[in-house]
Amino acid sequence: MSQELILFSALGISVLLALLAMAELVLGKNRQLQKRLKKMRQRMGDELPDVDVQASVLREDKTKAPGLDKLVKRLLPSAQVLSQRLARAGLELGPGSFVGLSVLAGIGGAGGLYLFGELSLLVSVFGGIGLGVGGAHIVIDLFIARRNMVFTKSFPDAIDLIVRAVKSGLPVTEGISIVSSEMDGPVAHEFKRISEAMKIGETMEDALWSAAKRLENAEFNFFVISLVVQSETGGNLAETLENLSDILRQRQTMKLKVKAMASEARASAYILGGLPFAMFAILEILSPGYTSPLYGNPTGTVLSIGALVSIGMGAFVMFKMVRFEI
Repeated sequence: MSQELILFSALGISVLLALLAMAELVLGKNRQLQKRLKKMRQRMGDELPDVDVQASVLREDKTKAPGLDKLVKRLLPSAQVLSQRLARAGLELGPGSFVGLSVLAGIGGAGGLYLFGELSLLVSVFGGIGLGVGGAHIVIDLFIARRNMVFTKSFPDAIDLIVRAVKSGLPVTEGISIVSSEMDGPVAHEFKRISEAMKIGETMEDALWSAAKRLENAEFNFFVISLVVQSETGGNLAETLENLSDILRQRQTMKLKVKAMASEARASAYILGGLPFAMFAILEILSPGYTSPLYGNPTGTVLSIGALVSIGMGAFVMFKMVRFEI
């Protein structure tokens, strides 16, 4: 069997997997939700309270492709960790859908490297695996970092809303509900989940700790600890939360100062890391074929790979040196 036939067979299988994933997205979106609501109605009759609220909570626990998720959970030992990472990233994908898209991206990348990059089949396959596995997780990390940054930036304003609600005589649970309705973005989404969890019977402490485990955000952990300690020991909750809001804003200010002080080293890393590639492009444009020994000769290829590894290690060390935890 020729290499081209093997490659096109793999591409056909990837397309089939993509079609199956789309079918699960369309047909299985509300299947499990409707089953659970039907069972609840059978147990409770017409007295089922807050059906919309309970449906939204159940929808958070179910993905859009339950069939693929069950299959992946059987085959993948770390499916639960992957589900938590997808939830932290704010992506409405289950592990099955994510794995399907990763496989599709990997096979598409391998096909592109083989057909357009004119690389060998073995190199193309390894490149596709790197794109499908490493590239997909890099994208998740970027989404997690972006969502965490947006959450941290607007979280002190959410605490201020709760402080004003408590000062006006409302309970903390009502302040959490106000945050979910008055704000937007990740803060509103997470506080809505907390509010809905409490409406169906979960205690505020359990709902807060579940959110803290889901977010893994230091600022939110401070908030949860403050509420839990205050509920056990008593005290002025409004004053405690107000002080916490000030501390979080000071942390954000300190992070910005550190980022500004490290901007020179960061710019140096960008310049030193990008300069070889810029010079390679300039030489190739001004004198086509001048740099061909770097990728057309076996010795040059080995040297180029060594240079790329060296540049990557240097950039990694420089970015680690200018990254501080506050």
